[in-house]
Amino acid sequence: MKKIAVVFMILLMLLSLCSCSTYYFDYENLKETVQKIEIIDYDSFTREERLLTVIAESDRNQFLMELSQIEYHFFLGRPANYKRLCYKINLSR
Repeated sequence: MKKIAVVFMILLMLLSLCSCSTYYFDYENLKETVQKIEIIDYDSFTREERLLTVIAESDRNQFLMELSQIEYHFFLGRPANYKRLCYKINLSR
């Protein structure tokens, strides 16, 4: 029974390591293309969003620098359903 549990745990660890993807934001690209950053209250189930505040233009570069230093890991290659506080980044095209 212990051997089965150990094998199961090893398989579970391998599965979680293999199906995780990593994402980074590029500061230079964001600096050139971001028009507005909003903090919203969002529910992915109902797809409703409520604007809480807009990050001031004077604080935008600092926010983008900090955002580009974060390493994001997504299980199965995509983010999970998100709910509540989110950043909505509007890009120029």
